[in-house]
Amino acid sequence: MTAKRTKEILELLDQQYTREYKCYLNYETPWQLLVATMLSAQCTDARVNIVTKDLFVKYDTVEKFAYADQEELEQDIRPTGFYRNKAKNIIACMRVIHEKYQDEVPSDLDELTALAGVGRKTANVIRGNIYHEPSIVVDTHVKRISKRLGLTKEEDPVKIEYELMKVLPKDHWILYNIQIITFGRSICFARSPKCEECFLKAYCVEYGERQKAQNRKKGDKEIMNESYVVVDLETTGLSPEKNRILEIGAVRLEQGKKTDSFQIMVKCPTEISEFVSELTGITKEMCESGVEEREALEQFLKFAGEDPLIGHNLLFDFKFLKWGFARYGTVFERAGIDTLKIARACLAELPSRKLECLCRNYQIPQEKHHRAFDDASATADLFLCMKEQFFEANPKYFEPVPMNCKVKKQSAATESQKRYLIDLIKYHKIHIDVSIGELSRSEASRMIDRIILQYGRKKGE
Repeated sequence: MTAKRTKEILELLDQQYTREYKCYLNYETPWQLLVATMLSAQCTDARVNIVTKDLFVKYDTVEKFAYADQEELEQDIRPTGFYRNKAKNIIACMRVIHEKYQDEVPSDLDELTALAGVGRKTANVIRGNIYHEPSIVVDTHVKRISKRLGLTKEEDPVKIEYELMKVLPKDHWILYNIQIITFGRSICFARSPKCEECFLKAYCVEYGERQKAQNRKKGDKEIMNESYVVVDLETTGLSPEKNRILEIGAVRLEQGKKTDSFQIMVKCPTEISEFVSELTGITKEMCESGVEEREALEQFLKFAGEDPLIGHNLLFDFKFLKWGFARYGTVFERAGIDTLKIARACLAELPSRKLECLCRNYQIPQEKHHRAFDDASATADLFLCMKEQFFEANPKYFEPVPMNCKVKKQSAATESQKRYLIDLIKYHKIHIDVSIGELSRSEASRMIDRIILQYGRKKGE
């Protein structure tokens, strides 16, 4: 990146946006900005502003934060995510500011980063917005767009900060942050950027690469031109052998776009724990309106065809599908791509690679987290975002690989087992909330043993 090219980029940013300093977090005092910035980690500024509107009324002094009840504060900031660590750090940070600095937020970088939960990004927000010290804040927008513009090739935020300090004039450091954030929110989105409207596309490395890719001959292998099925399951537990599928959600991706969807509720032959119901919102009554497991799996197979699968921690969902099909004598084999593995390899700097955290990182909305279809849809968006960002450098992570999972052969319950089980149920006048016709031989045997252990055998046996 030449100095001339950098100067041209900055001039275009100045022409497009005012040179006015602007912070997207709402605050009135330096300590309020510090708290808001700590809350903004892996959370949007808009959501933080919603939370702090009431938070700063309830905790209107540094002292109230410093000696707050941690569990109560956790609930107050819960919508921002990572609320336990954030609450713990805010209390510890505010206590030092209250006791050591008499409620004044320090301006020194070393003093700021010595505070609990305050890294260079947060410290630079304070130094730039409060004390007008030249500083570069490397948030997701600055990181993403600086790489697209070829200003850095680094992944680590601290290394990016140092590289930008070398190539950008010092009097532009704070302004660059503000302009790039505005640019990232209006044009240069993480996914589906408005490239044709972009006034910087001539300087964008990714745009140039995409233009080259479009000119490649048809025989070139392009991941986006493949067809995939993105799948997610909700289940009664973690064991594919002992637990059952509650819901299947799937999205078809063709040429990088969602073209079809699938969603089905499954009748559950076992009880649904309170924990699972609270996590997913799925109740026993909801499952009663679904279809039998065998039919649900057959419908999914018809939807998926022979396409490779994509999933977040895909092996978990694949195991449940494989065990489910095995119960009815069907062998289920697929190749797949795991977005969790991609994230672990390419986004190691993030504090978590959970689906909700990655979605926050890429600003992917999640309306009903822990519901199969919504998580499948979010995973599809996540795959497209990561493919756009990392495919050129790491194409191997986006190649489908065979899914390996061994399943014990499952035999259907014998007719004599079914008859004996029905007789036991009638004899003891008990209700068993399972579909006897769907039980495997081992499941039927375990159920017979449990009934005999609890109620005894039939008279005369």
